[in-house]
Amino acid sequence: MALLDQDPQTPVQIYTSIWTNNQLLFIFVLSGSRGYVGWCGGIECIQQMDNHAFDNVIVSLLKTSGALPHLQSLYGYSPLVDRVHHLVEKCKDSSDNATIPTKVSTYKSWSYQVESKNDLLWTDKTRALAKRAHLRLATWIDFPLLVNWSEHFVQDCGLNDGDMWTMCANEIKKQKAYFWCLDDGTPTAMVWKRRALRHGISVAYVYTPEESRQRGYAATMVAQFSEYLLETEGYSYVTLLVDGNRDPAKNMYTSIGYKYVGEIFALYY
Repeated sequence: MALLDQDPQTPVQIYTSIWTNNQLLFIFVLSGSRGYVGWCGGIECIQQMDNHAFDNVIVSLLKTSGALPHLQSLYGYSPLVDRVHHLVEKCKDSSDNATIPTKVSTYKSWSYQVESKNDLLWTDKTRALAKRAHLRLATWIDFPLLVNWSEHFVQDCGLNDGDMWTMCANEIKKQKAYFWCLDDGTPTAMVWKRRALRHGISVAYVYTPEESRQRGYAATMVAQFSEYLLETEGYSYVTLLVDGNRDPAKNMYTSIGYKYVGEIFALYY
């Protein structure tokens, strides 16, 4: 367990991790008001974890770090995020701090991954579309369109990602927002890079305006962008999240080769 910042004027930032035989099994990070729950080594490792020892580590962290009153959401893979949430509720029940809010809503999504361009599935239609299309970085000239499409994206998904003007400005500065353009270069769809790591990266904010849907554009764009990230930028894997209301086994992303790897929950307090 470690305290990264104990200054009362700044958001609480803490982390803890659990290892066995030099293998990282679990990590919990609370930055500002959001907790991130993650695991590695495969679900079988988590199933073998000593629940009593795990509970003691998390409860000790929440009670001694001063993080509990600041925690507004938890985000991560099930079943661990469910377990941490249970422990958060347990700690709140035994706390004298009456200002700690209760759970108000949840958001579920499916997590997918592709590890090689050879795993991507192409059809004659998507190949033909890809030959007509190209991806380009969003620029400041595109800023009004980027904000507009991003706002529609979060509305469609039922998300709340905060100030979209600031977020889109940051995405342009960091060169992470892309437009997919057909023929004359007019933007037809949108996709963003997210959560870049040493070996992997995520695809996010996949959006096609209503007048351009049901034409295979989004599937072609994601396949094309994934191939670019794996082959040109050299990532070992690409991940993405899909709304939990969709069929986890049959959707646009599985149709182009992405494989289901787990459930992710966002719990809001």
